[in-house]
Amino acid sequence: PLILAFAFPAVSVDSMSDSDFAAEYASQEINPVSKTKQEQEFKPKENNSKLVLNEENFYSEIYSIYANPELYLGREIEVVGFVFKDKNFSENQFVPARLVMVCCAADMVTSGLVCNYDKASELEENSWVKVIGRIEKIEVNGETLPCITAEKVESVQKPQQEYIYPYY
Repeated sequence: PLILAFAFPAVSVDSMSDSDFAAEYASQEINPVSKTKQEQEFKPKENNSKLVLNEENFYSEIYSIYANPELYLGREIEVVGFVFKDKNFSENQFVPARLVMVCCAADMVTSGLVCNYDKASELEENSWVKVIGRIEKIEVNGETLPCITAEKVESVQKPQQEYIYPYY
């Protein structure tokens, strides 16, 4: 084991790490709400202040937004994530995503909200951006989902902690 630890270089995992896995599961896993999993129901804050997603609250807030989208409609949001694009997205859509790790690297899933942005086609996949916008709703395959309507998208450095650990 010690030899293996030094034989393979440490690499960052991104949306292209295992293209077959990412292609098959990433678009399905953007919505973290599971109908079969009994989880704590998260409630939004009562005020209408800007919702800033960070490493500490990313998973709980995304879960709450998907579970109760009507409570967030119109609310301002700020999120930092890497640019994730899916073949099913329109030219003006992407997800400012984070990889959520529950146990280990093998169980990471892409998580975030679809973002509507006029210049999404100009964004380089896997680059890191900060998105400021409003939470709206979008129709996807007959299902209404929350999304971000971007007001501002800017390039940022990859955060020191790029993965989200929801249970730590």
